Amino acid sequence: MKLTIFQKILLVVSLIICVYMFFHIKMMRDRYHSLYVKVQEGFATTTNIINVKATTPPTNFDKYSIKASANSCYDATGFVEIGSEENPKGLYNVIKSGCRFLDFEIYNVDGETMVGYSGSSSFSSLETNTVKTVDVLNKIIDCAFTIPAPNPMDPLFLQFRMKTNKGSLYGNLAKEIDSVLTGKLLDLGAGASFDSKSLTDLLGKVVVIIYAMPPGENAKSELDVDMQKVFDEEMGGRSFLFVKGINSSFNEPYNISPNIKVQMPLINDLINEHGNRPKLAVNSDAIEKSFDVLKSSVNIIPYKFYVKDEHLISYEQFYKNFAFIVK
Repeated sequence: MKLTIFQKILLVVSLIICVYMFFHIKMMRDRYHSLYVKVQEGFATTTNIINVKATTPPTNFDKYSIKASANSCYDATGFVEIGSEENPKGLYNVIKSGCRFLDFEIYNVDGETMVGYSGSSSFSSLETNTVKTVDVLNKIIDCAFTIPAPNPMDPLFLQFRMKTNKGSLYGNLAKEIDSVLTGKLLDLGAGASFDSKSLTDLLGKVVVIIYAMPPGENAKSELDVDMQKVFDEEMGGRSFLFVKGINSSFNEPYNISPNIKVQMPLINDLINEHGNRPKLAVNSDAIEKSFDVLKSSVNIIPYKFYVKDEHLISYEQFYKNFAFIVK
């Protein structure tokens, strides 16, 4: 059957559309693959991060922006994982990526300090398995100051968000930190100010932050507990930085010292978490400010390394050479 001119044109147009759709789908598939593919359940992204040089000009620490991770043991698989070279997940992958601010939620599980995860601000809400805090600390000492960390001499910040008001757990955590991190802990000395320290003063050292989550309606029998008093009694005499939290949702940044600010990801008490902060403010939620907007005024903006979206890739690109960048 001989085709008419119209039919020939229609056939050519149809072929062009089919070819276009094929290459468009292929391009979208390749882009999706590059964003979300995991290597052995770890990160597809490699890092070129290196140590801060000991010859770096002495600049006060509050002038830096720091590569940071939120819920550093939580893995994309939905479990709290310490990980290893053979099983690269959770904490192992975060350390391997060059993050030098690590964040952990601490729960009271049968009187023991345990690291867990919840997308809720409630003390009683625990959505995952837990691992012993001492095991997390041992993994940090094994990995953060040698291979696989690409920057083992950089300062390391450990933030423990206490989802408990039980004083004895503060004391237990302090003893575990002392026993595992001895020799690495920053010693501020009598009357010394953390804000006066330069980056080179902190090379190879660990800075511990104890964040007392506000109880709200979480622990009715303990609403009147003076958390500053608990900290002083159970952890006093140590150079830990203490934050008495007043906002359980992290709508606003908080200070770990007079001049150093942290902006955690929002906790909006939803089971399904949102992605990371957008690169461009125009794409951001009305509540959540973008990384570009915050980085000039906030030193530490932890990202969810278990949410492998394009915003995390942009964040990794910003810190592609160093974990500490002058703002």
